[in-house]
Amino acid sequence: MLVAIGCDLSPLFRDLYASEEIVDGSVLNGARVLVIKPDDDLKNLGVDYTAATSEGLVKAYEFGQDAGRRFVDRYTELLGSAAPEPDAGTGAREADA
Repeated sequence: MLVAIGCDLSPLFRDLYASEEIVDGSVLNGARVLVIKPDDDLKNLGVDYTAATSEGLVKAYEFGQDAGRRFVDRYTELLGSAAPEPDAGTGAREADA
């Protein structure tokens, strides 16, 4: 599974040349792609690429937290099935724990 995170309403692309759009639910190199990005333009909250208000940053942060929670709620079962085993792939050794 691959989670692609976008910061605006624009489509997500595989590379800087926009050679291939990454679509929610598509498969990329054998991994299912789940896309998460804002439902609304962050400019409406007071955040833009070149300027942001303090209030806008707080609103955008809270907006992102809410979107993340909705994403996890929506894909809880799928995300749980993709979770690694407790000791799998962490790189931690028992002596380091």
